[in-house]
Amino acid sequence: MAYDIEPLGPQHDRGAFCCGNDHLDAFCKESLDEHLTFRKRIHVACEDDSEVVIGYYCLSLYSIRAGKAKSVGDPAIHLHYLAVDLQHQGRGIGRLLMRHALSSVYDVAQLAGATWLTLDAVDKRTAGYYRALGFEWLDEDRLKMFIPIETIVKLVEQVRTAAKG
Repeated sequence: MAYDIEPLGPQHDRGAFCCGNDHLDAFCKESLDEHLTFRKRIHVACEDDSEVVIGYYCLSLYSIRAGKAKSVGDPAIHLHYLAVDLQHQGRGIGRLLMRHALSSVYDVAQLAGATWLTLDAVDKRTAGYYRALGFEWLDEDRLKMFIPIETIVKLVEQVRTAAKG
């Protein structure tokens, strides 16, 4: 099965989206205004030739003011959410969305500058997935994590170089 990842639009059917987390489900269904006003940018995954949302991620600009940041107000990009519909989990869609998100973060950092990608893990199990990708704890008690942009640059450039080869 092939999937398209594209910016959220009014044509996308989000009504049946269910990832098993009420907060993430509600965000998916109610987030179009935030996307259209550029407060947050949301990308959705759909099967080819379908507008039904089966996964999504959300990014926005952010500023780290505490923890391991080098200085107060370091520019960052925040991964608000990444979710896959329950019926489509286990098919690599989450991994595809994460690759797309990291590539988008790379592009934004090249254009505007950023030092970190931050996120709030949903739970400890999910935090373990992010730790395996290279994320570190910013605040373990609150499941806040970060990864330096330099790490993302290396990862994305390796992938892009391999794709050309």
